[in-house]
Amino acid sequence: MQADGGASGAVAPGGGALTLDGVSRAYRGGAVVALHPTDLAVERGRFVAVMGPSGSGKTTLLQCAAGLDRPTSGRVRVGGVELGSLKEAALTRLRRERIGFVFQAHNLVPSLSVAENVALPLMLGGADEATTRRAAVALASVGLGDRADDHPTELSGGQQQRVAIARALVTDPAVVFADEPTGALDPSTAHDVLALLRQAVDHDGHTVVMVTHDPTAAAWCDEAVFLAEGRVVATLHHPDAERVHAVMRRLGRGAVAA
Repeated sequence: MQADGGASGAVAPGGGALTLDGVSRAYRGGAVVALHPTDLAVERGRFVAVMGPSGSGKTTLLQCAAGLDRPTSGRVRVGGVELGSLKEAALTRLRRERIGFVFQAHNLVPSLSVAENVALPLMLGGADEATTRRAAVALASVGLGDRADDHPTELSGGQQQRVAIARALVTDPAVVFADEPTGALDPSTAHDVLALLRQAVDHDGHTVVMVTHDPTAAAWCDEAVFLAEGRVVATLHHPDAERVHAVMRRLGRGAVAA
């Protein structure tokens, strides 16, 4: 992975899963700049953390990268597809079929069973027997194959997040975006969720981009990218919690990381 302001990492085989070329986002006619022109490349099969103080631009970067918001300038490519070239209907379909999402609040549908929640991205494109099989495989991969008929309210918070991960992976997406996926979990449960995301990368070749404030969570990643005031200012390769904490501490004091 490469990022402006950081060193270059080894390029994994298989090409880029996510590319940002000069992507910026401004509001109020340009008076407020949430993200300055940013270059970022994430290779397939990588686990990347995006970090920074509150207001640093990390959520804006994720929203632009995931097609949830249109950048003011620059280009975003997911799996080789340029998002800016797509009309809204095509962009919605790409998000459903080629992008996975995991949020802190799980975002499961209470009226649907666990299996139906996992299968939802596939069902929106038309349900069939293959949909049921793929949902069952995804559930089994997160250790919840025996809870398919239950509803989200019958599960613990950690189990609900496992369902959310299964739903994110069921379409075999080009990129999974995880926004503070362990923010509402206790340390032991957070460990299990991060282990699942790590497994999805190492064993299944998925690509995960995770926004997090937690140095311990970032230590599970291949790289940690740091933002400050809307700019990428540093990258750590093979991060550990101590080094991540040190960078975050410097950024919290208003210093630009080296």
